[in-house]
Amino acid sequence: MISSMFLSVILLVKTSYLPYLVFNQQSCLLESGKQAQTVEKHQLSETEAIALAEDFIVKNGYTNAPAVEKDKITLELYDKLISFEMSMKLRHNSLQPKAYGVIRNRRGSPGWTIIFVRTPGGNFDPKNGRGVSMDTEGNRLFMEPKDFPLNTVDKKLELESKESKEPKENKDVK
Repeated sequence: MISSMFLSVILLVKTSYLPYLVFNQQSCLLESGKQAQTVEKHQLSETEAIALAEDFIVKNGYTNAPAVEKDKITLELYDKLISFEMSMKLRHNSLQPKAYGVIRNRRGSPGWTIIFVRTPGGNFDPKNGRGVSMDTEGNRLFMEPKDFPLNTVDKKLELESKESKEPKENKDVK
């Protein structure tokens, strides 16, 4: 009974005129009648992963900037144990807005973990930071529920100074 019902569903999907998705490891194939288009997955560069993580911590209330709307906040594992207001209070201004370093794997799988330094003044070890993890395509962003020793990053980032952003004057030496 179940097998014939399952077979009927498969036949219905295969014979319908609506587009359907077929997934494999390399790409996502969108089929619609006789036309087929392959959509390649975009692998984030290191720079794109850093920008995405920096945007994530700002929008989720970890910097001194105001958080975005309540329904757009990504909850951490332990946020469910306290009120939303308390969670936002604990997050606010807890991390510096610029990334400190990069870890190239995400929990032993391909992906990115971008590390941020905590702001001074908290009751935290200054040798540790927090990490925002994501897969290689920039999906499934979340704040890791643990601290990361700053000396464990694969790459320490150079923090931009105001001087590096200003155009240098062209002085002729005579």
